[in-house]
Amino acid sequence: MSTECYLDVQTYLIKDGLPDTLNLEQYSVGSNGLERQLLAAFKNSKLYLTIVSRSSFSNQKYSILLKRYTLEPSPGNSFLDTNLLAFYNTPIKSIFTGTVSVDSVVFDNIERKYLYAIPVDSFQKISMDIDCDDRTYSNLFFYFAVLSISEDSVLIVDSADNDWLNKWTYWREYTDSLYISVGVDYLLMDSFGQLCKRYGILKNNLPQITIHVTKNSFPPVKKDPFYDDTSAMIFLEQDMLYQLSLYDELSDTFYYTVNPDSLYLLTITSVDSLPLQANLAPASSDFNQLDISGKKELVFRPVESSTAFCVEIKSKIAFPTNYTMNLGRYKGNDTADLFEPDDDVKTASVLYPDSTDAHTIFPQNDVDVYKVNCMGNDTFCISIDFGDSTILNAHNNFKVSSYYCFTQPEMKIHQLYCVDSVSIRRYTFYREVADTAVLIAEDKEIVNYSIILTR
Repeated sequence: MSTECYLDVQTYLIKDGLPDTLNLEQYSVGSNGLERQLLAAFKNSKLYLTIVSRSSFSNQKYSILLKRYTLEPSPGNSFLDTNLLAFYNTPIKSIFTGTVSVDSVVFDNIERKYLYAIPVDSFQKISMDIDCDDRTYSNLFFYFAVLSISEDSVLIVDSADNDWLNKWTYWREYTDSLYISVGVDYLLMDSFGQLCKRYGILKNNLPQITIHVTKNSFPPVKKDPFYDDTSAMIFLEQDMLYQLSLYDELSDTFYYTVNPDSLYLLTITSVDSLPLQANLAPASSDFNQLDISGKKELVFRPVESSTAFCVEIKSKIAFPTNYTMNLGRYKGNDTADLFEPDDDVKTASVLYPDSTDAHTIFPQNDVDVYKVNCMGNDTFCISIDFGDSTILNAHNNFKVSSYYCFTQPEMKIHQLYCVDSVSIRRYTFYREVADTAVLIAEDKEIVNYSIILTR
């Protein structure tokens, strides 16, 4: 019966009379006779080597060959210093002053780092990504640390979380200097299955990364009068034009009181034409998301059960922007269709086969609810005719679905198909049991349409 032989090999430094576990390399050698290389990189220190047998087999023989390599202290303006806050005395690899800057570097040592300087103007967006196409070192991950002259904040992003590609953006209100420290690290599993750092020399197929930096200016943004307001939500007066801004990339939330018997017009304008998102609903319900790229007008009727509404505004690109907002009574001539009210099951319109009914989604938070008398294992078609193909194409958010889809799953009507043809959107549904099916038609915009039930 053969006996397996194992040796545990460790290299380390002595710090304060004890092994420095932060500078520890270890691996096990089996009895298969294969050579194993252990690479270690230390500075101005005495290296200790420990070899321990992990088996009961005695008289184990092994050989050791020690080779010494000299690391260049600063090849290509790199440095071997892990103190990120000491960048004032660190050689700079490159200063990125252009609108677009690209540079590539290689790593021969785990402790090798490169420092880049980026002058930043006020209200200038810096976009950066670091990528590496070489997967030779499967346990390597790259990282970068970001510091600025004005503050000591540090941001570290590693490629282990996003497939070897780091993307990051930065902006400042005033002129600043940005420093980026780029490095590489190595992780391996210890004998307990835990990740631990490994310091070493990289000799073959040296890993290379490429850093891309672009600069883009955007319109200046000032703090609005509500910036320092600590309220959860701010009361919004009617018939008043608010000059507002999203300054620190967070959302703004306002609430207001309304009369359920009136129609209201909410106007939101992105002054800088940057994309915004508005969430509008009663404070007690889920938000209805609306995308805003310029000027957006929303006509709505308050829900009868609630007089407290709120609106949340946020930027879709996570950068500061200016916008205006105004709330007032709707003074237009548009009217609801003859089937209103039909916004719930109690007031739903009944659809009869081969009968065409004209409906309108008005105001924009309007919904139309329908009932269909179904036989067992019933398949039926709902056709929505917009009258023009351009209108159909402009209303991708329009949909007809089961009213009970989420509240009562057992009463759900199964949608089989949805097909667009010229000006008509056709839905095919299936109902298992003989019962009354309930459907809901909804959109985020005002639109006229005709609905037809066929079997």
